[in-house]
Amino acid sequence: MKKRWSFIILVMIICLIGGCSHAKEEPLIQDKYRNYYEIFVYSFCDSNGDGIGDLNGVTSKLDYLVDLGIDGIWLTPIMPSDTTHKYNVEDYMAIDSTFGTMEDFDRLMEECNKRGINVILDLVVNHTSTKHPWFLKALDEVKAGKPGKYANYYSFVQNEEEKNSLDDEGGYHSTGIGNYMYEYAFTDNMAALNLENKEVVTEINNIAKYWLDKGVVGFRLDAVRHYCFDQAKSINFLKEFYKYCQTINPEVYMVGEVFSSGSMIETFYETDIDSYFNFMFAKADGRITSNLRGRAGADFVQSLYKWQERISKVKANYIDANFLSNHDTDRYFGVIGKDNIKQKMAASMYLMMPGNSFTYYGEEIGMLGSGHDANKRAPMVWSTESDEEMTTPIPESDNIPAIEKGVKEQEKEKDSLFAFYKKALHIRQQNTEIARGRIEPIELEDKQMGAYTTTYNDSKVIIIHNLGDQTKTITLDTSTYNYSKIQDSLLTGNEKATLKGSEITLPPMSTVILK
Repeated sequence: MKKRWSFIILVMIICLIGGCSHAKEEPLIQDKYRNYYEIFVYSFCDSNGDGIGDLNGVTSKLDYLVDLGIDGIWLTPIMPSDTTHKYNVEDYMAIDSTFGTMEDFDRLMEECNKRGINVILDLVVNHTSTKHPWFLKALDEVKAGKPGKYANYYSFVQNEEEKNSLDDEGGYHSTGIGNYMYEYAFTDNMAALNLENKEVVTEINNIAKYWLDKGVVGFRLDAVRHYCFDQAKSINFLKEFYKYCQTINPEVYMVGEVFSSGSMIETFYETDIDSYFNFMFAKADGRITSNLRGRAGADFVQSLYKWQERISKVKANYIDANFLSNHDTDRYFGVIGKDNIKQKMAASMYLMMPGNSFTYYGEEIGMLGSGHDANKRAPMVWSTESDEEMTTPIPESDNIPAIEKGVKEQEKEKDSLFAFYKKALHIRQQNTEIARGRIEPIELEDKQMGAYTTTYNDSKVIIIHNLGDQTKTITLDTSTYNYSKIQDSLLTGNEKATLKGSEITLPPMSTVILK
């Protein structure tokens, strides 16, 4: 008996000192700021050996995500659909059977809550599948010669004069019933919803309530600039939708996709939606890539500051949504020329930006994929030594370059891309000023270096990027900028950053955080 009690006491002491492995680690601040991780469920983790990723696979990797420094998950659509991407939804209040059951989803939510992970769902309300019951009922009405309630959920026309002037992302497709055509979005299996119809709005509100009641903190809103032919009506819909969701959860979080110009993104911030993806800095043609290639650190900081000032005039409390790539764009490691140092530096640049970060699954290990959409959504590489838990490639895939090391291999290496991402993400969590602060540029003579302060609740850190290929030393007055130490650093090589008095030395392609 004494031995038993001694063992129990020992276990309690270990838990108190080191923390039990499954104990929930509370974020420093409970608010809308998170390190998000985009999961394309079909390709992420296969828990049952059928070659398709599933919700139980996601659940099995939550501890991996917490260890990486992730405290938010964006799940791409998980509702029933006949495609791998699920952006043509057949039932908004169910789980696609290839991904699991509603019980599996509830378990995922329970396990996320234990770990302090917020979950947002991809909500596709611009269009439905042409197999959705609403659309099938609409076709029945049209066939009967009595277009009514469900036909009005969509847009049916009989001649050219009735068509809206659509952009290149949509069109009209024949129903096969007389001269009737329906408006579609992107592809003809996605029938465009009529979001000016109050009954449709009520349906969408009910869908949102269903998932919010299940515990998701909010939604990623797909293709918002395509919602209505009249942009002002799209903005009004989003305002009212956000306002409604706040009645369910006052702290609801939403991030919208406006895959367009900076001026269009700026306009959509009038909707009160918390965040929009920052396409201006992402992808192959974004500011991060151009400034990284041009070794233009000062230009990067100025662009970041100007963007902050521009958007904050429209929405003072906006939360930027920063990323490098996603399921619609070429994977970034390929964009940057399969260069490990440049990939690390690009990660440092976007992960030190204010706002929420969105890391695409596999980005942290340098996964590749370009061209056909299926290539950008390749199986997550858990190990290059074993295919356990890995999914099979999407059938349309035609070019998926292999990577040398997967998660298992990179976890063992202190200088791996995975280790760099892990450190950067944890730095974001530990220094609340980085995500939440407002930035002020610091003028430096060397334009390959970019420096700025970021301040939150009277607490300040200084972030300095050296985008040059040489070690650089700068002098930064300690009394003016009120710092005393290197809080942390992100290094792409073996050389260390140093601080001697007011002289800071940065290795090539590195970042330091001063406090």
